[in-house]
Amino acid sequence: MGKVTNDKIKKVRENGWYIQFIRNPSEALMSIAITESPDSIQFICYPPESIKNKAVKINGNSIRHISSPSETVQLNAVQQNPASIQYINSPTKKVQLYCVSKIGTLIRFIKNPSVLIEKEAIKQNSSAIFYIKKSSMKRLGKRLTKGKRLTKGKRLTK
Repeated sequence: MGKVTNDKIKKVRENGWYIQFIRNPSEALMSIAITESPDSIQFICYPPESIKNKAVKINGNSIRHISSPSETVQLNAVQQNPASIQYINSPTKKVQLYCVSKIGTLIRFIKNPSVLIEKEAIKQNSSAIFYIKKSSMKRLGKRLTKGKRLTKGKRLTK
């Protein structure tokens, strides 16, 4: 790790993005940069888990700069902003379920959601049905609705 000088600390506090010009920043310097600007994580090579978590807790959308985030990082991101699921390539089932239970229409960002995720999304917001592929509708089929109306005047089956 590079030596942390008062000059580096001052520059990073003024602008978190300055971290990109510091070779091998200390974790303390990374933390200052993230506090100033969570998106500055994109300039940190191999940030530790604690720095990733700090960034997404401040701004969930910062997850777009983190490759292969752990489930903990994913959950922290979507708890801060459920819509940040759109930046996660492979969200875990737990993360998917959390998002659609908060905002059902976020199912549109989930590739190949399970029946459980689809049901939860529709339960939270019946408009989520418009984001579910027709091939999935057959799986949901009569088990979900048993002929009940989801929206005024429209039926899911047939």
